[in-house]
Formats: sequence, structure tokens, C-alpha cells
Amino acid sequence: MAFISSTSAYLIVANIKGRELPNKLFVLVTCLYILASTYFILFYVKVCESMLNVRTRMIEANMDWYTVVYEPQFIFPAIVSIGGILMISLAIGSIWYFARLRQS
Repeated sequence: MAFISSTSAYLIVANIKGRELPNKLFVLVTCLYILASTYFILFYVKVCESMLNVRTRMIEANMDWYTVVYEPQFIFPAIVSIGGILMISLAIGSIWYFARLRQS
């Protein structure tokens, strides 16, 4: 959610004041967005790694009553990968859009 909020704020700044921002402020806003996006993406990956570890331990402990034990092993990593790729694509697309808007 925080990643979507920061991306939305970045794109709102781009649409409202994109051409009017001084160069230093443009660089500052872009750097802050890059740092925030990097933090959120790395945090997402770290949380997903922890969830995979918990899932592995649940399977090893024979917790048959929990549904995660029965789903195929590839589902969760595939969903996590799609989410990570989507976040990276949104970040790159947002930065490209803001830079392109400044040039026109």
C-alpha cells in the first residue's frame, strides 16, 4: 500500500507541477521517489522471504490442518515474483513519465 501511495503522490506532482518545477526540486523529488521505491521493494522482498520460511517450517512440522500445506509449491513464489516485477515496472514507468513530461 505504501508503494502505491508514494507512486500516486509522485505522479500527482508530475501532472500538476511537472513542467514548472525548478531543476533542483525535480532532482530532489525524483531522488526521494527512487529511495522510497527501493526501500518498499526491498521490504516487500524481505517480508516474502520470511513468509516462505514460515511456510517451509509449517510443512516440515506436518501442520496438515493449514491450507498452505496443500497448495502447490510454485504458487506463492510465482505470486511474489509477479508482485515484485509489477512494483519495479511501476517505479520505472513513473520515473520515465515524469522525465518525459519535463522534456515536453
